[in-house]
Amino acid sequence: MPVKPVFLETERASSPQTTFTLNVWLREHDEEKRGFATDIGIPVKMTDSLRASLPSLSHLWTYFKGPELAPKKTAYDAILVLQDAATGEIGGWSSPVVVPDLRSRDQAALVGCVLGSVAENSPAGQAREAVFINPKNGTLEFGGVRFYPRVTNRFTAGQDAWVFIQAYLPLRKGKDAVSPRFMAVLNGAGASPGPMAGEIISEFWNDRAKVWSGLSRLELGMLADGEYVLKVELPASPEAGGMDLTSEVRFIKAGYAP
Repeated sequence: MPVKPVFLETERASSPQTTFTLNVWLREHDEEKRGFATDIGIPVKMTDSLRASLPSLSHLWTYFKGPELAPKKTAYDAILVLQDAATGEIGGWSSPVVVPDLRSRDQAALVGCVLGSVAENSPAGQAREAVFINPKNGTLEFGGVRFYPRVTNRFTAGQDAWVFIQAYLPLRKGKDAVSPRFMAVLNGAGASPGPMAGEIISEFWNDRAKVWSGLSRLELGMLADGEYVLKVELPASPEAGGMDLTSEVRFIKAGYAP
């Protein structure tokens, strides 16, 4: 939730507690049928420490883990509506969701590409080899690393970006290297893509599912302030079905006001 319009510019910052309701719909894109729906209560207790931290925060993070779903289609629309019953205020957001077909025995696919931050390493002795979603805070953990997905994909001066990638590679052998390439394109007409330095920090191969997961650090220091499109590419190879796999995600370098 964005802190400024939801809390700082309202009386919620002085209220002991505000309970929001988040309505979630997952609708089949082509047939416009509702595939999944639920309501989530989000209580926000305004402690003294939280109230003092609000001016320095851009968003409040909350995490909910629902039941596992078995998608029957490959294209959905995700619709989220946040309500405050006490004031009658309402806000919504929607986005298309593409579910890759993982039944193919020879066609590779990018499963996901998410920007975020690494706040801290997992405690000593608790490093996980498999990708694990922490049930308490929603972070992705594996290889001794905790990954926090970004809300706004906005990075300030001195920050590096981290990108979590998953790819379905049915023809890959366990020891074949997976080497993603990264390019940044300044949003605007005529902009040319420029290569970005990316380093794989941790990776995991699920041989049963044929899914590769990798976490890379991207150096943003050489980029000017502005809005960019990050292009992620897995070069053509036999394990990728002989074709390039590409994905795009937008991000903002500090100092740019959209």
